[in-house]
Amino acid sequence: MSESIDCSRLACLNRTQQTTHEAQYVHFTRALYTLLNSSSSSPTVYTQSLRSLFIVVRDSSLLLLSSIWTDRRSSASIRLVALKHAHAFIKALMNESDGIERDLQIIFPLLLGGLWEADDEIRREVAVCIRLIAGAKPNGRAPEIYGLKVLTAGITGTTSFV
Repeated sequence: MSESIDCSRLACLNRTQQTTHEAQYVHFTRALYTLLNSSSSSPTVYTQSLRSLFIVVRDSSLLLLSSIWTDRRSSASIRLVALKHAHAFIKALMNESDGIERDLQIIFPLLLGGLWEADDEIRREVAVCIRLIAGAKPNGRAPEIYGLKVLTAGITGTTSFV
């Protein structure tokens, strides 16, 4: 079976090649997410801390989660939890009457890599997320592309033109 794509090292996803502050921020958010989902703290502490983390990272939540589910160094259980959270975020972007609020073309290829995972549960959750995106109804107007501003800022911030 082939290896899945490890997108956690892409500068445009976690921006580790930018300033030290930004790299520390990304490392901290990933470590905090992993810690929260690894500990056996009380459900209230877990829920409130996770909610606070997602409030802080706001529009980058799916990018944070994708950097975790694509990272082969993370345990399968943490990667599965990240996919389940991504499923909830994708579902939240869907509106029964209005269709999808964001175009998820940036997230879609990151999900495709998960279809080659050795872990059955990860593959199943990836398939659920893909079906959810594929089943989205267009709402008649062009939705904003999710993560495009964050990714292009990361790319232009690390590229110098001569």
